[in-house]
Amino acid sequence: MKPYQFPVLFGLFLLTSCGPKVVFEETKTFEQEVWAYDDIARFDFQLEDTSAYYDVWVAISHNANYPYQNMYTNILTAYPNQADAKQLLSFEMANKGGQWYGKCSDEICQLYIPLQERVQFTVPGDYQLGFEQYNRKDSLWGIQSFTLKIQESKE
Repeated sequence: MKPYQFPVLFGLFLLTSCGPKVVFEETKTFEQEVWAYDDIARFDFQLEDTSAYYDVWVAISHNANYPYQNMYTNILTAYPNQADAKQLLSFEMANKGGQWYGKCSDEICQLYIPLQERVQFTVPGDYQLGFEQYNRKDSLWGIQSFTLKIQESKE
């Protein structure tokens, strides 16, 4: 290795190793790009540090021919203390002119949405987040995958 290569490699190592720690990430894929109404994307994870702050993200991968501007989703939360919650949320995927908010390449688009930032999980233990599509159609065509990512907050 030449002497000038070491600082460059060390700098690249620092850049790739820095950043928020991902504590959970999982992707659910949908066969034939169809998210059926009764197909709930469930994510089970465990968090023990109740003093830490977390950022919760979702990523939706969809076909560029997805026929809607948004997607309604029921978020089903099960807490370690046996409490449950349900919330309806609309994920905005395109503007009124039809331009996708996510990054698209060829016929695939990837949209990253912050679900909650700097949230604390006040009860340690096992959590479950479920996402069920709640649109007017029983089967939502064009959705390839749905990802949940939880990382330690930067601040």
